[in-house]
Amino acid sequence: MSNTDTIRIVTGVGVLIAAGGIAVMAVKSEPKQGAPDASPSPSVMVAAAERGIDLTNGTPSQDRDRLLTVFESGTTTDFSAVDFRNGLYFAAGTQEVAQGYLTMAHPDGSARLICTVVDGKLQGPGLRLHASGKIQQSFTHKDGRLIGQFIEFYEDGTLKLRCMARETTEQGGTAVSEISVGKHSDDGYARSELGEGRIQFIYADGTVEGANEDTPIDAVEGWMLFHDTLLQGQKAYTADSRRLKGPS
Repeated sequence: MSNTDTIRIVTGVGVLIAAGGIAVMAVKSEPKQGAPDASPSPSVMVAAAERGIDLTNGTPSQDRDRLLTVFESGTTTDFSAVDFRNGLYFAAGTQEVAQGYLTMAHPDGSARLICTVVDGKLQGPGLRLHASGKIQQSFTHKDGRLIGQFIEFYEDGTLKLRCMARETTEQGGTAVSEISVGKHSDDGYARSELGEGRIQFIYADGTVEGANEDTPIDAVEGWMLFHDTLLQGQKAYTADSRRLKGPS
């Protein structure tokens, strides 16, 4: 896939040949309604409870406070101590699936990434934090798949992206709805509402996997964002979220 902001994936556009000329007809699905079900399955809830894992999903601030308490307890496992293979996390060098809380720290030792795994799969809420301790990203996984509200903030707390993650798409990445993006410019800060599209996680070099659930979350450095348009099909908003201008 090209790593430029001029990526175009043209879908959903039909051509209607009418008398006297050609008319373009956009074929667009009905907007998705309601939040997707991000609740863990009963079997996962039981397995989590047996292992002392809390999958409570609250507001981003509530999740931050709870997960930071876990991080500060010293009972978490660093991502460097696990391997990611075929969508599952294992204790490094073994066939034993990882359980509990996986974390990554900033150079100063403060929490950078906190996630929960049950039987090797990402489950429940997770967080990325700025070095200041403010929320950078808040997200939820179900059986290793991104689902429900995905939200990201700039360092100053302004919104960078908010969307509702849904199913894995054939084009790659995750289908999203209710897309809202915020961008700083010389004229100030403004938000754009983009409707539906898809988000795809990227590595540090800008490359991607076919599906977000095949991407180890600790290796994610940003995202591509595409949105549906009336006549151009699916259009790239950005091929690298790190290029979006933050507060100066």
